[in-house]
Amino acid sequence: MYKLSVVDDEHIVLERLKQMIAKINDEDLVLESSFDNGDDAYNQLSINPPDILVTDIHIPFINGIELSKMLKKINPLIKIIIITGYEELSYAKEAIDLEVVGFISKPISFDELSKIITKAKNKIELEKSVENNIDEFNQFYHDNIAVIRENYLSKLLNKNVVNDNFKYQLDRININLDYSNFVVGYFDYDQIYKDEDKEMFEKLISNQLYISGFNYHLFHKEYDLVVLLKKSESFIKENLIDTMKLIIAKAKLQLSMEISIGLSSFSNNKPNYKQLYLESKNAITSRKLFGGMQVFLYSDLEKDNKNSYLIDDNIYKKLTYMVRYEQDNTKAKNVLVEIKRIITYTEYLNVYEFNLSNILNSILKGLSEEANLNKDEISYSHLYKTLLSFKTVDEAFNWFNELVSKIQNINYSYIENKTSHNMNLILEYINNNYTDSNLNLETLADMVGFSISYITTLFKTNYKTTFVKYLTNIRMEKAKELLLNTPNKIIEIASLVGYNDPYYFSHSFKKHLGLSPKEYRDEHENS
Repeated sequence: MYKLSVVDDEHIVLERLKQMIAKINDEDLVLESSFDNGDDAYNQLSINPPDILVTDIHIPFINGIELSKMLKKINPLIKIIIITGYEELSYAKEAIDLEVVGFISKPISFDELSKIITKAKNKIELEKSVENNIDEFNQFYHDNIAVIRENYLSKLLNKNVVNDNFKYQLDRININLDYSNFVVGYFDYDQIYKDEDKEMFEKLISNQLYISGFNYHLFHKEYDLVVLLKKSESFIKENLIDTMKLIIAKAKLQLSMEISIGLSSFSNNKPNYKQLYLESKNAITSRKLFGGMQVFLYSDLEKDNKNSYLIDDNIYKKLTYMVRYEQDNTKAKNVLVEIKRIITYTEYLNVYEFNLSNILNSILKGLSEEANLNKDEISYSHLYKTLLSFKTVDEAFNWFNELVSKIQNINYSYIENKTSHNMNLILEYINNNYTDSNLNLETLADMVGFSISYITTLFKTNYKTTFVKYLTNIRMEKAKELLLNTPNKIIEIASLVGYNDPYYFSHSFKKHLGLSPKEYRDEHENS
């Protein structure tokens, strides 16, 4: 369905346009609105922009070119068709910048209008189809190849077996699995660090693995930093451990970061990638006994791995999502109830503390990056020590529930305060500059440093209105004061409230209050 709007100040032309559009008899085309001036058109279309705009250039208050520019900022994909009764090329440059579909001249013919609307529809369809724009797809692929590879590697660690089709997809993005031996390494931070520090650490890992001659893929699986190591010949365990210890030492010396590393078992032939990944994460559980800044091998864990169970990662992801994005904390707490039920089964007791640490990590990941807890409260070592101090599962989960509520309150307060602060900045600028006739969304966005779409959303969410309506209301209220309390002429009052054109001021005033400025002044002077 394509929404179409038309704007022309000549009544006869506007009615003829509406009749011809109806005559096109295209069930995918809907004439949603029509206007006889640019001001009314922008006020409505800025809230509900059409797919196709047919507009005359010479319309009152806001000309067709300016109207098109303003709507293009709101809906960059809008298709513009310009009507002009003038034989001129002065608008050619603006038309090119606006990607105007074309001009139609008055008197407008049905065939000409039908043809150019069809052209606009075809352009919309063309933009929907990646297959018809292979150059754009190739550019997208080139720009995002790193993200694509990481996505496929993350999927790889969810697989027990790699089928031929998935292997083909990996080959296409230069991920070669034609090796005989594999190990998965899991890097975990012993403390909470900033994103920029983590990025430096990742560079350190890549540099050291390259120097050490390893074939590897370093990537993120959700929030986890992992490495897939691969060799044609068998790994020499001592050499691998020494390399990992060197990474830990360099991280401490060069970056002041404390890191622990878990290594899976050594796999050959047809590896179970999902199992290797889970083993690498499970290996880190030894940190609770031996402290951080060490390399932990899954093979060294003193338990029967066949009788150990790990909770599905999707449950942890669900918990993180609920903590971060849901204001109703009962949803996150219901997930905790589900996890509590699972980990108290006998078969999960061997990895009980490991699962508790995963719950803690999942909750902490729900803390918005922009918000901050007190350093002592956010310290992983502090929280983990508190967690290990509980004697029963009920004590631990009561504490988890309190932590969820605390983090959700922090997230909500941050968003609420930030939104309120930003809205106040915007209103303050408007209230101090409403007399500027050049004040519009674009200049406001430049001055306060927010995007047009963000400002539009704030007005819609907080005031159920638009920027234009809010600005107009302020100007009209000030105009009412000046009309009643000063002897200024209407032309002077128009200028004082931000209107260069007194006729446009009178039009806006009457539309806002139902009376012209003169009628309003006379009515109140006589009352």
